[in-house]
Amino acid sequence: MKTQTSPWMMIILTLLLLVGAAACATLPATELDTDPIATPLPATPTTPEETIHPVAQLAIEALAAQTGISADTIVVQTIEAVEWPNGCLGIDDKDTACTDAIVPGFRIILQVNGQSYEYRSNQDGSLLLPAAPMTSTADDKIFQLARAALAQQLSIAEDAITLVSMEAVEWPDGCLGINLTDTACLAVITPGYRIVLQANGQTYEYHADQEGRQMLLASSIPTTGEIPTFILHVEGGIAGFCDDVSLFLSGLTTYRSCAFSQETRSQLTPAQLQTLQTLASAYGAFEYTQSDPAAADQMTVQITFNGKGQNKPTPEIYQQLQTLGMEVISAACGITPNISSAPYLPLAGLSYTSGTGLWQIGPDGTPVQVFATQEAQLSPDGQSLLTWDGNDLFLTTRATGETRNLTNTPDRYENLPQTGGFFADKIFFTSYTETDEGYPGFTGYLTVLNLDGSGYRVLDEEHNAGMYAVSPDEHTVAYGDGQTAWLYHLDTDTRETFLPSDYGVNEAIVLSSPSWSPTGEMLAWVAYGNLGGQESFVLSVFDLNEKMGALFHPYQMSGMGVFTPAGVWSSDGMYVALNTFDMDAGKPGVWVVPVVPLFNKRPEMYVGGTGPVWSADGKHLVVINEDDTLLLVDTSTWASTTIQPPEEIFNLLDW
Repeated sequence: MKTQTSPWMMIILTLLLLVGAAACATLPATELDTDPIATPLPATPTTPEETIHPVAQLAIEALAAQTGISADTIVVQTIEAVEWPNGCLGIDDKDTACTDAIVPGFRIILQVNGQSYEYRSNQDGSLLLPAAPMTSTADDKIFQLARAALAQQLSIAEDAITLVSMEAVEWPDGCLGINLTDTACLAVITPGYRIVLQANGQTYEYHADQEGRQMLLASSIPTTGEIPTFILHVEGGIAGFCDDVSLFLSGLTTYRSCAFSQETRSQLTPAQLQTLQTLASAYGAFEYTQSDPAAADQMTVQITFNGKGQNKPTPEIYQQLQTLGMEVISAACGITPNISSAPYLPLAGLSYTSGTGLWQIGPDGTPVQVFATQEAQLSPDGQSLLTWDGNDLFLTTRATGETRNLTNTPDRYENLPQTGGFFADKIFFTSYTETDEGYPGFTGYLTVLNLDGSGYRVLDEEHNAGMYAVSPDEHTVAYGDGQTAWLYHLDTDTRETFLPSDYGVNEAIVLSSPSWSPTGEMLAWVAYGNLGGQESFVLSVFDLNEKMGALFHPYQMSGMGVFTPAGVWSSDGMYVALNTFDMDAGKPGVWVVPVVPLFNKRPEMYVGGTGPVWSADGKHLVVINEDDTLLLVDTSTWASTTIQPPEEIFNLLDW
């Protein structure tokens, strides 16, 4: 008799089938021997079995302190007794005077990561000098960038992080060889580095490109004795599958098929990690085994869960864990799971427009239609909806469905506010009449209106508003018509011309497309002008309090006019996501530009895509790819995840 297989077992079966420098004594100046000759004594090289010489140990500690390299990874290659010709141990330094006395001591050669370092000392090691200055190299730069990235992610001091190893590698793709769920990568060899760091007893592996512009956390490496939070073992089926996957709270996953000895490591997506952390804090440790009745295609699923909570698991929790584990197994096998046909986007709160209207992603990750056309905007609190019929603006209370004409101006036309123009009590938009002259780039005149319908006021009836931005305190509007830039102060009803030269920027540039930092203390414009003999576009950022400005990321524009998309600030005010249209085919798309502090420029991050929007906490950035997928970027590691939306998205609005 044929046994019946449970529905969830059928799902799993289907997936598997798819599947120092110490200073010398300062004495009166003497002429140094230009070629000091040491008097070598019999060499006494060390071996791993021997006890390290005390002076060699001092050299190891000095090298570790000067480079940040873990002392445990430094090997004594040789140590030999030497009679140095002077008090500077035979090191020629024209700025240092040395005694002429013979100094008995040691030459110590240390090795780490394939590189040798020479130290010289006196007999007791109280004088210990590197034979060559510790100059900054490309390796040092990459290490420092990796250490800074890990320090930021763990919220610890950089000096608490040590280098275990670093090696030059050629990564097989643009994702630097990192296997992340749903990640799209360029199939191009990418030279770079593998960096292994240690902090708080935990080891972390980073992958970088040659310049350090891409610095991605490949995985944390389990320390000895570290226990996975969740282990899933799946065995059986017609094909005789046997798979094990372990998930750690650090986000690391390890996968191994019983048929192969090689272990595959990857990172959980942000949504998967959040699921694991939530379950680990809610449910205690348990084991669970589910098997079909004995048959040729019998499937067995075993769950081992090491949670810290108090709740007992339910059948729904077993199913949730099985689904999570199967997603990781499918990704490791190169299979895209299709457990549910319902669209799911791990972007709760994101609003966007598509060919079917205005949408917002709900708390459960499901898109919800807000309005049937694109000509609509949500209020900051999500309770009201602003719509446009081609002439007037209408306000709808979503709870009651009540709609009223806000503008109702027969002799005037209004446009929907640009991004950031919809506030709790008022809106900023552009308006114009039939007699107003239209020309390319004309958007209308800057206008403000209270949400109760009162206070309709055209602020500037002389100049095209072009691209505009309202300060967070709603007191100032920055705008420009492609030739001149202004600030309009609502408190005094005055307009002032914004001049870059007032902020120390003397390049001949024209400002357009403004955006305010979250605090309103800084103002960014997309500018263009003759820079270095070429007509270029550039991100210009101004500190309004300090009266300073700086230019970032110049590029030659292709296919766009003066009114390019404004830069988008991160919530902490440290970064601006810049939407570029570069003539160089390798550089168009979104760049993340560090802008604080203004004059300490740091490496920029290339993301690609268009229409960037930051999450409210600044931990993620999402853009639209050329193939209409979404790219979700984790800003702690700059690792990205590709998401397939249920339909083509036209514009990302807010998150």
